[in-house]
Amino acid sequence: MNKREYLIKKLKEEFCHIDFKERKKTPERLIDLFINKFADYLIFLKKIDDCIKNERFPNISLEKKLTQKSNMLMKFAYKLENSISSLRVKKHLRKIFRKFAGKYIFQSKIIKHAYEKPYGYPGDYMLFEFVYDGIPLSEGIGWYFDKYALNHILRIGVVNRKNKMKNLLKEFIGEYRKVKIMNLGCGGCREIRELISRYKFPKRKIEFTCIDQDEGALKFAKSNFKKIFIPENIKLIFKKENIINIIGFGEKIKRRIKKDIIYSLGVADYFLDNVLERFIKFYYELLQPNGKLIFTLCSCDNSLPYTHLRWFCEWIFYTRSLEFTKKFIKDTLKLKSIKIIRESTHQIFFIIIEKNKKVIN
Repeated sequence: MNKREYLIKKLKEEFCHIDFKERKKTPERLIDLFINKFADYLIFLKKIDDCIKNERFPNISLEKKLTQKSNMLMKFAYKLENSISSLRVKKHLRKIFRKFAGKYIFQSKIIKHAYEKPYGYPGDYMLFEFVYDGIPLSEGIGWYFDKYALNHILRIGVVNRKNKMKNLLKEFIGEYRKVKIMNLGCGGCREIRELISRYKFPKRKIEFTCIDQDEGALKFAKSNFKKIFIPENIKLIFKKENIINIIGFGEKIKRRIKKDIIYSLGVADYFLDNVLERFIKFYYELLQPNGKLIFTLCSCDNSLPYTHLRWFCEWIFYTRSLEFTKKFIKDTLKLKSIKIIRESTHQIFFIIIEKNKKVIN
């Protein structure tokens, strides 16, 4: 029995542990095809892992091959997932993938961090620092998987999201002499740090209130703000709070200082529709007249790229269509001032709601 035959045998043994009734709608040929493709992928990873150990410098050709092979396998994984209704079975399949491929993919410090979630939640502030920096952290095959993650379309979309928000802040701050801004789920406040480093806004008085549930994220942000010059006209306030608890317990709006701009990057992707509704209603009411509520959502128009996050990192969130979101806000929340803009990959879109306006863009 050669290596490929052995791997196929072991993979089939793993698949036999899956409840057949729960995958009865999945064609056997699709399962067999995935098993064969996965076995070939594992042989490929073993081969390049051995090859890389003898090389002093990254091999661009190997990097391209790893990207091609990984993307191809994820296309088959996507088809396999879509043929299965059971969430339990889908999760089991992903565990099998990581059981066999983990010794290679988790040599990537970035992917390993995303999977292990060392701070107890997905998408923590340090992971986003890695994403924004765009620099591989690992050696050997881990370097190639770092590059694979950093070149992924969702990573590009996330960087675009940060840059777009930075530009929106610059634009909207210009509309005020005095402006109070709230950042929900602020993490390391990268977009604010970059904004202040580049623009001083000498004729504006700006107050940023940065809210996060993670004390470590707030400490990290404070530490990094100390590394840049903060002019006297800019005030930074940090608060450790859980924004879900705030909206969930119906805290009185009047107890809170109203803001001119309230924004959140990526947080709403983890909300069910009923939570998203409460989120929008609560923070809309917290706006000053003509204030702006800005949040981002991941688009479901191209759902294949999310497969990589599920299979490599067990990172799962909700995606939404642009039209559904617009209709949801218009019909359910009776809000009429909705502006939607996309970043350039079209994987992420911004919702901008301006208080008291009556136009839908």
